Amino acid sequence: PIILFAIFGEPVGLLKLAGAIEAIHIPIVTALILYLNHRILPDDLSPSRISFWMTFAAGIFFVLFGVTYLLSLLYPDFI
Repeated sequence: PIILFAIFGEPVGLLKLAGAIEAIHIPIVTALILYLNHRILPDDLSPSRISFWMTFAAGIFFVLFGVTYLLSLLYPDFI
């Protein structure tokens, strides 16, 4: 954190960096969870269909949110 603070020099820049990392990270984790739940787990341990589709919907939401967030960082007049 000290090196990042030295590079950015302001707490708002660090928060923007953390938001960009999370915007990229959450959809990847969601996709991996869906893959592991669907392909790796035995049938008696796999989640229900509604749980699968709700996780899928959350993943789509976070993909859209992440794209919107990253575009707003690149183009401040985007939103």
